[in-house]
Amino acid sequence: MKVPSKKTVGYFLASFVFLLAVVLPTAVEADEFAGKWRGRWTTESPGLHHGHQGTLRMNLSPRPDGHYQGTFVGRFAVVIPYFYRAPVYRTEAGLVASKRLGPFGSYDMRLGIGPHGSLTGGWTAGGERGGIFLSR
Repeated sequence: MKVPSKKTVGYFLASFVFLLAVVLPTAVEADEFAGKWRGRWTTESPGLHHGHQGTLRMNLSPRPDGHYQGTFVGRFAVVIPYFYRAPVYRTEAGLVASKRLGPFGSYDMRLGIGPHGSLTGGWTAGGERGGIFLSR
């Protein structure tokens, strides 16, 4: 059995390190939003629901097109649960999603990267608007 030369081993190691340096960060970046997020939503618009808030859980599963399938679970008025799925799209600023809510119009969400890797942003639905605050 022939033992590889130091030069061959050196080329192999250099190639391996190069691949780790180039490929691995790209793979991590592609899924930086994937996974489970927990936090809350708030209502900021004046009117009937001003000051309302509730829990929010978001799970993002990567799709082959580079975007995500989002599953959202939360509570409104402390006791009323809600659940929905919506495609979540990556943008230069973060994430966006939109979901038709039947007679209530549509729900639109925009999230950007906040401090310490959190996601912060806002939502609009049925003439109201508010904030979203999520972390891992």
